[in-house]
Amino acid sequence: MTATNGNNPDWLDFEAPAGAQAETASYPTIQWFNGGQGSAHPVMKTGGWELPTKWFGEVIGHALDVFDIEHQGAENPAGTDPAYLLATLHFAAVAKHISYYVGAGKERRWFTDYQPGRFSRVKLLGFVREIEAINPLTPVIVTFRSSVARDFNAVAKAFRSDVLANADRIAAEMARDAGRNAPDKFLPYAFWLPLGAVGKRVKTGGGSQKSQYAPLEGKWDSAAFQSDDRNKVIAALKALATPAELRGYVRDNFYDEARQWLENEKAKLAGHVDEQEFTAPEGDDE
Repeated sequence: MTATNGNNPDWLDFEAPAGAQAETASYPTIQWFNGGQGSAHPVMKTGGWELPTKWFGEVIGHALDVFDIEHQGAENPAGTDPAYLLATLHFAAVAKHISYYVGAGKERRWFTDYQPGRFSRVKLLGFVREIEAINPLTPVIVTFRSSVARDFNAVAKAFRSDVLANADRIAAEMARDAGRNAPDKFLPYAFWLPLGAVGKRVKTGGGSQKSQYAPLEGKWDSAAFQSDDRNKVIAALKALATPAELRGYVRDNFYDEARQWLENEKAKLAGHVDEQEFTAPEGDDE
């Protein structure tokens, strides 16, 4: 699969090559945080995005406040890890990788395919508007799993319907009106995908697995994209459009790097199917 100006509306997805995996750059990772840890920041109460300072300290610096987040196995003696917090982030997605697992912590086992009883983990590679305002052209990984991954599937479907489908339709209509051929379809990184917490934690699971989590939802104005007024839809599209500089950078400089990252993510699982294990990447545990 090759992308030029955005000729496929789906997430960038490549088959892993045979043989050893090549080296790729490492990217700072943004994690989903389920909240329930006080009210010093709205995210600490109702959930949202956690950007650990160990990965984002040099990227963000003092542009955002730092909060101490409790984690099992935290590096600090107090049982907390310092992190920046975002209630909503606007993400320009270039690549997506999904894997499946059973178990928890170091006992977790990973798989390439879904079967009943396995949970999914999603890793997205791309750019975040809130970080771009501080440190432009900084690729990051956004990761979440289990119930939040399920929420994301619904959000991604709605994003394609509201944003990408309308962008393709209007671009085709404008080209037709001007006597031109329809342009290539838009890839997701052409628009910011706003993602945040619903605003309250809900119960999930049952028995000994019962817990609370913060559901994920899309944070764009869906009604604006369903309007019969084309000008209103165009205005909504413009509000979410990523900068031309970013789109050009992805197309001309980053696409091959993103493909190599995805190939490597898939190669990590090669030969580790069925009951085989591989070590969970750092940052995947809540």
